[in-house]
Amino acid sequence: MYLRGPVASVFYYLYLIHGIYSCRIAGWEVHEKERADHTASMLTTTLWKEDLRPGPRVLHADSGIPMKGASLRVTLQKLGIEPSWSRPRVSDDSPCSEALFLACKYRLAFPKRGFATLTEAARQWVHGFAAWYNEEHRHSGSVS
Repeated sequence: MYLRGPVASVFYYLYLIHGIYSCRIAGWEVHEKERADHTASMLTTTLWKEDLRPGPRVLHADSGIPMKGASLRVTLQKLGIEPSWSRPRVSDDSPCSEALFLACKYRLAFPKRGFATLTEAARQWVHGFAAWYNEEHRHSGSVS
């Protein structure tokens, strides 16, 4: 997901791992560049942090270049993860992720004019958003 930066045409790139069954943000990072090695590193870190046991896993992602890059493909193969990609220009292949991105963009505290800095603004905001999403946000599957 693109996060607007301090000036026009400057963006920060938000990488998220969203558990479809847990409805949690398992991992996230924000970077200045969109690259496959950022995705591969975040995926490895998230699997280690979440202490996910070996077993069949699928990573569903959009069809962007970072998601189809060689470094991510090698990482997926090493970790025993099957890749799955959305069809080009079809945003509803992953409704859970789309709902997460809408929650992110329309959260009241989301800065409409962009983030002033990568570390102090963008990463701090995403940290707070992930905590809110995981602990307070009522998901559609939540019990009253």
